[in-house]
Amino acid sequence: MISYIFASCEEKLNNENLDKVFDNFTDINNIVLENKRELAILLNLLSLQLPEPSILSGDFEYQFDLSTQRMKEFNQESFDEFYDHWIKLTNRESSMDEYGQLAFINGNANTWNKRLCRYILQERI
Repeated sequence: MISYIFASCEEKLNNENLDKVFDNFTDINNIVLENKRELAILLNLLSLQLPEPSILSGDFEYQFDLSTQRMKEFNQESFDEFYDHWIKLTNRESSMDEYGQLAFINGNANTWNKRLCRYILQERI
């Protein structure tokens, strides 16, 4: 399993500041996925493209900069449809934990889209 941190902030950060997630980011959401293929599926469902990663040193291995992309926004009904589609495409188990780790998308996509910097940080494995 790989942990991906969806993090956003109001100002541009250099790579040295990316490791200080709790100090430098306004919004932080962790999603644990099986592999990079699941990340690509998730981003596709959110109308995002997986960019080429930047290699980092420190706690995170890769940074994916999504600052020029806008995440799809959902109402509750369309989020539930998104979640069902996610479960079917990935064969992941539908559970409260699975639903909960994706729930930030439903409530925070609008805020995420307004931030200057939007990154996904992949933990070092």
